[in-house]
Amino acid sequence: MEKRSKASVVSVEEVHSEILDLAGKIMMKGATPQLVCSCLIAVALRSYRTIMSEEEVLMLLGHIIDDIDRVKPYDITMPSTEVH
Repeated sequence: MEKRSKASVVSVEEVHSEILDLAGKIMMKGATPQLVCSCLIAVALRSYRTIMSEEEVLMLLGHIIDDIDRVKPYDITMPSTEVH
């Protein structure tokens, strides 16, 4: 990973892309998408609890739930997990 100076700015798109790449690499090692997603949510929630008050976290989660219909799935085909 490239080292950055503390003064450089990282875009949302860049962070999103790097996290998505990491998630894909973990799945290529055999982790299920559900496991990767669960871990990402757990890390995000613990991070929010570290930097925000409980009230702020609950407000954020409320906004997420209220706007869930605006979240679109990735346009990819997941391999079947059915055993034939």
